[in-house]
Amino acid sequence: MMQGTIDLAAPARVVNEKTLDFNPCATGVTFDWGTGCGLLQADLMFDAVANLPIDNEFAEFTGNSCIDATDKARLLAAFRLNLTDSIYDLNKDGLLNEVDLEIMDTLLLADRVCS
Repeated sequence: MMQGTIDLAAPARVVNEKTLDFNPCATGVTFDWGTGCGLLQADLMFDAVANLPIDNEFAEFTGNSCIDATDKARLLAAFRLNLTDSIYDLNKDGLLNEVDLEIMDTLLLADRVCS
């Protein structure tokens, strides 16, 4: 969302603002603690999302280039067998747990499923 903003001309001033080591905002927009990255613009957010790189291997365990029930079955088997292979840790928290299963369910509802 922060990539789809426009800077505000007179941002609110916050005393003792901590300077960030990076700029999370769109190019040409400066972050400040009073207004963040500025005014959200839906059209700019959609344009920014359209250009994001997609990891085609994320949660795809079978090699068929799509996420399907077989991928979920493999994740569920890994969960039940208490496997520690990081490929199954979808949220990268160091654990294979219910959160990873919820992420898989969300992916199955998304457009990345097999047609």
